[in-house]
Order: sequence, then structure tokens, then C-alpha cells
Amino acid sequence: MRAVAGAVAVFAGALAVGALAACEGHRAQPSLAPDPAFTAADSLRMEGRSAQALERFVALRDSFAATGDTARLWRAQVWTGDALMRLGRRDSASAALDTALALAGDDPAREAQTRIVRSILLDRQGLLDSALAEARRALELAEAAGSASLQGNALNAIGRILSLSGRYREAQVAIERELTTKRDAPASARSVATAYNELGINLRHLGRLDEAVAAYREALALEGSAGTPLGRARVMNNLANVYVQTGELEAASALLLEALPITEEVGDQRALSFTLGGLGMVHIAAGNRVAARPFVARALETNRRAGLPYGEVVNLVNLGMLELGDGRAAAAREALLSAMRVADSLGYGRQRASSRTGLARAALALGDTSAARRFADDAIAIADSIGDPEAQIEAIEARGTVL
Repeated sequence: MRAVAGAVAVFAGALAVGALAACEGHRAQPSLAPDPAFTAADSLRMEGRSAQALERFVALRDSFAATGDTARLWRAQVWTGDALMRLGRRDSASAALDTALALAGDDPAREAQTRIVRSILLDRQGLLDSALAEARRALELAEAAGSASLQGNALNAIGRILSLSGRYREAQVAIERELTTKRDAPASARSVATAYNELGINLRHLGRLDEAVAAYREALALEGSAGTPLGRARVMNNLANVYVQTGELEAASALLLEALPITEEVGDQRALSFTLGGLGMVHIAAGNRVAARPFVARALETNRRAGLPYGEVVNLVNLGMLELGDGRAAAAREALLSAMRVADSLGYGRQRASSRTGLARAALALGDTSAARRFADDAIAIADSIGDPEAQIEAIEARGTVL
């Protein structure tokens, strides 16, 4: 694939020396350029140490409020909101970002950055339509500001939200455009790695597994050269998903076991939940439900505690399959019905299909063949609409079992 081949060589001369350089773009934006006052706080933020970062950003915010430094006050405020979001304090994060938006004034770069963070907050709440609108508005503002790096970050947000909705081809277009934008502008290795990570997610869901692996390896190379341990852990989680799909369970397990202590030590609940859920899926794929259950249960608890509905749905589906495998069809049905309701209400495309595939099998185990056929037919229709081959195969197999 053009966007993947030889990417490290292409980007080697373009990478900025500072992680914050990704916010600068072609035309210098004084309120977004690297600022020594923020070095320590920004470092903690990029490492995923949100609790420590929050303390620093709040102190900076209070200091700049006292001196009337509006540009720095805005900057401290927007990253205060980001840290609150990552700690699961959604109401406080929303209020902080509303204040940041007011402080942005008529500066399109500041407003674009604020709206990018707001789009992340909204998608973590499962409000995908609102998140997409926010990210698209951020892209317009970034273009008006002439900031290529902000355009790339807005495109990353758009791609991620489309992917969660199951619109993988549209998401892939956005991420490939992001990579082109970042190739043409100074961009940090970490920023480019994030793009390759998202590209790999979409390629996997489109069934292009070799290209997905290549994209993840590019991301890992970049994270290893100038990224963070948490960034590597996130990519390892996604690469492990491919290996589970291809049956390379030892490779998947090795990646996840390497990622687990990183996510536990940093304390990023979202990354931790993905790692735990991934280990559960490895054991499910290996037929070891006893080993899988504590990982799935802990992942589900982590998602619920942190208010992460996407991860909750994924792990409810896994829990349903565990219950079904243990012969507890009624319990499986309850878990899968809960997953389906949330997936339908929030628009998680892949999980709308997988919950119905599981419900078809649960209904069959309960002797309700008409419900089983209905769920299987619906699963096939949804899987076909999103174009995910793995979801299509699972749904067709369930329909065959019903027949």
C-alpha cells in the first residue's frame, strides 16, 4: 500500500525534534508553539500520566489567570480539560473545555485545538455524531489557520470516529489524508505513529491483514525512536488483535503481556481495559474460558469505572460468548442484549453485528429458532453494510448453524 511502504524513510527527514512541534504547522501560531513553561506538564500528558499532568496544568492555569496571560491561560485550560477527560471526570472536563473555547476567542488555531479535544471527549462518551461534527469543524478552523499539523490531528479524530461507527473505508481515506498532511509538514514521530496505528485498525477491519501488520510495525518503529511506552502499548494491543484473528495466539499473548505492566504503571484506564480485554480474547480463542473470564471481568469493570461505553460493549460481547461456552445460555443472552442495546444506541457498527451474532447462538441454545434466525439475518445485514470480513464470516457461520 502506498501509504505504508517505506514510511519511516519518507518521514525521517520531516520529524520535528519536539513532541509539541506537531502543533506548530507551516505558519507559526504563537499560542501553540513550544513553550518552556509547559515542558514538564506536556511530558506527563504525552506519557499518559494524567493525574500528575492535571496537577501541573491546574497550577499553570491559576498562575496565568493571576497574571492575565490569556494565550497561556487558554493553553493550560484546554489541557486541564484533556487530563480531566482521561481521568474519567467527564462533567468537569466538559466545563473546562467550554471555558477553553471562550478563551480561544477569534484565534482559529486555538479553537481548532479545543474542538479536537472536545471531539475526543464526545467519542469516549459514545456521542459519535456530535464528536464527528466537532472534529469536522476543527478541520475547517485548522485550514483557516493554515496549520498543517492541526489539520492532521483533526483528520485523525475524524478517522477514529468513523472507524468506531463501522465506516472503515471513509475512515481510511481520512487517515491516509492525515499521513499526507503530516508528510508535508513538520510532525513528531509520535504524531505520525498515531496515524499509522489508526490506519492499521481500518485495514484490519477491511480484511487487509498483511497491510495492517505493516502499518502497526511502522507505528512501533516510530514509537520506539521518539514515542512513549504507553504509545507502544497501544500499538501492541492493536497488533495483537490481528494475531488473534490469524490464529497466532502466542505472538498475540506476548504483545499483550508486554503491554500490561506499562498500562498498569502509567494508569491509563482506557489502554489498560484494552489490554485486559485482549488477553481475554486470546484465551477465548485458545478455548480456555477459565483463564479468559477474570481478564474479561476486570476489563468490563475498568470500562464501567472509567465510563468507557465502547470498551464496555466489546467486553459484554466477550462475556456473552464465555457464558454461552459454559452452557449458560440465559446469562449469555442477557449480556449480549445489554451489548446490543448500547451498540445500537451509540452507533458502534462492529459491535452491532457481533452482539447479534452471539444472540443468534444464544437463542438457538434456548430453543428459540425464529429469534435465532432473525438475529443471524440482522447480523449479516449489518456486517455487510460495514464491510468487515471477520464480522461477515461470524454472522454467516451463525446463520449456517441456525439452518
